Amino acid sequence: ERTTGRIITAKRFSKHKVVVTVPGVDGSGDGGLVDFTPSPTYRQDRLMYAYITTATDNRIVRIAQGDVAKPILTGIPKGRTGNLGSMFFRSPGELIVATGDAGNPAAAADPASLAGKILVVTGFSSGANPPPKVLASGVGSNPALCPSNGTIFVADGTDNADRLSQVSGNSLRTVWSCPEKPGLGGCAVTAGTIAVSTIRTQRIETLQEPT
Repeated sequence: ERTTGRIITAKRFSKHKVVVTVPGVDGSGDGGLVDFTPSPTYRQDRLMYAYITTATDNRIVRIAQGDVAKPILTGIPKGRTGNLGSMFFRSPGELIVATGDAGNPAAAADPASLAGKILVVTGFSSGANPPPKVLASGVGSNPALCPSNGTIFVADGTDNADRLSQVSGNSLRTVWSCPEKPGLGGCAVTAGTIAVSTIRTQRIETLQEPT
């Protein structure tokens, strides 16, 4: 839940269960608990990684039930909008993170800023971690990652259009764009088809995965 920081499991015909509540979440604007993923060894360590907005920044934290949140990556710029992000574990030692542009497209092109980037996070301790590697820059607002057999697609919104891009080299290659800006909310890839959900038009659009 974005504004409460609660991560919940749900099963049919049974009550919902709160797995963990991430503290210190600022749910104003479009911020809050914006994404989470279990650790690659969740069955053993019961750790969750969460992308959250705080009073001062956007950050990634690690948390287990009944424990305090430990910062993994801090200092991702915060804005009135553009705080949403997305992440997934590509391998046990690589967390891929898409950060929003914090309402400032210039920050997405600034190599000194963590806003508007596709990052590879490799340090997961509660102390000092190595800086993340930048896979690509120029990410807009509300990014959503959808990996497919080693390829990373990202859906986001820009001033001119909503788009679906492929991470190619150190840049984003646009494979589909929509100037009507339906408001991309997420994406997924299965069986050679990419599905993109739209918030404003409340639809799911599909297209063939490019080769």
